Amino acid sequence: MSLENKVMKEFHYTMSVKFTDFFKDVESAALSEKPSKDARITVLSQKFDKAKTKLNEANDDGTKSKNHQDSKGKAK
Repeated sequence: MSLENKVMKEFHYTMSVKFTDFFKDVESAALSEKPSKDARITVLSQKFDKAKTKLNEANDDGTKSKNHQDSKGKAK
């Protein structure tokens, strides 16, 4: 593992966003179930929920070491 990737920080936000998409005709718009990759995105609001900083225990190939044990706790 390289020295630059020893610590990992995760940021958690709740966001309200608006997608604006454009279509050639009404039928295409009506059949669309989700925005395309070219849709414009506007962030309407955001709320910071939490941030977690921890040691990055993944190896260079992205796998966890044999000594790493995932927590077995239950969510509250």
